[in-house]
Amino acid sequence: MQLTETLMISALEAEAAYQTLRGDLVSAKAKRDTVLYAAWREVPDAQAVARQLPKTVTVSTVRAAVLRVAPPADFEQLALLPEYADQS
Repeated sequence: MQLTETLMISALEAEAAYQTLRGDLVSAKAKRDTVLYAAWREVPDAQAVARQLPKTVTVSTVRAAVLRVAPPADFEQLALLPEYADQS
């Protein structure tokens, strides 16, 4: 049993729109992580960074972004900060 041409076209258009939005979400998440990491580099306190941003940005969000984006050299700095020292 085959899909009708109309339904097939609708399904393909929906899938294309879905994949485009997924790509946009990945890009937005990467940009968010980069900006949160830059904010943490400027103010190396995840709680202070989160406090200055919308409530959707939590301390955990900032920490996770730092851990995803930080280059290896930053992990030495992270270990020196009290908020990260107990996470090793």
